[in-house]
Amino acid sequence: MLLHRSKKFTQTEFKLGNKNVSTNQSARIFNNYFINTVDELITQQTNIELAMFSLRESFPYEFPQIIHIPFTETAVRCTISSLQNNNLCSYDGIYNKILKLYNSQISKPITYIYNNSLNFGICPKQLKYAFIKPCFKKGNKSQIPNYRPIPLLPGFSKIFELLIFHRLKQHLISNNFLANAQFGFHDNISTENVVFKLIESIFNAWYNKQYVTGIFCDLTKAFYGVSHEVLISKFQFHGVKGSKLNCL
Repeated sequence: MLLHRSKKFTQTEFKLGNKNVSTNQSARIFNNYFINTVDELITQQTNIELAMFSLRESFPYEFPQIIHIPFTETAVRCTISSLQNNNLCSYDGIYNKILKLYNSQISKPITYIYNNSLNFGICPKQLKYAFIKPCFKKGNKSQIPNYRPIPLLPGFSKIFELLIFHRLKQHLISNNFLANAQFGFHDNISTENVVFKLIESIFNAWYNKQYVTGIFCDLTKAFYGVSHEVLISKFQFHGVKGSKLNCL
């Protein structure tokens, strides 16, 4: 009996509306689509001033400011060690395995760079570059709008991102900024807890002979529609001041 192995399907042609796009043109078309989609979402946003007013009303008092403590070389080494051992690399061609192998040699200079980046409020351009991989979400695989851009950051960018993430996360948790109903960005909590909480609420209402009403919102491309102006202002209301978006 012959066993036929299923070949991995490779998309040879894409579509944007009624226009056919060959694989040779796909990189440029994908890039333009991802950029134009964000621009369209920004132009469709409601009055930013109204959102700012609502933000000020929601946070009438100041929260504790985040304490600026320089990153230690030990923290940088631990962050490098926590990187995944995958076979992926970004535009710089440096794999995580290489960074982990030379951890003790590179930790001191990059600690200096990261701390100066925070002190001066400047993020080097090289840390913002990334490979963008179109990731299929749902629907017809030939339709470009059914793909989402997934950035593949260089290892040095990922290290910096993790350091800031853990510092900000510690500040939010220690000052009780996160609501109990928020299951994201919490340790040892996942979407299973959300499902359990929902089922528990439904059964409690059922046993008490009460009505249950649910409102579910599906925010398409919610991440791309976030206003940077409102986001930065929200950080300022939370006491995270002095943030700049300059580049070298």
